[in-house]
Amino acid sequence: MSFNDNFKEFHEIKIDTHLRLHQHVPDNDAKDFFNIYHDIEAF
Repeated sequence: MSFNDNFKEFHEIKIDTHLRLHQHVPDNDAKDFFNIYHDIEAF
């Protein structure tokens, strides 16, 4: 078993109403990552 085998299925975890952790899905998350990395106030 490899390290990646442990993370094949990741269930969403809701931290609060504004924050949730979920498995990265490139087609769905690309726009959000782009917006974060190009926001000067995020750094």
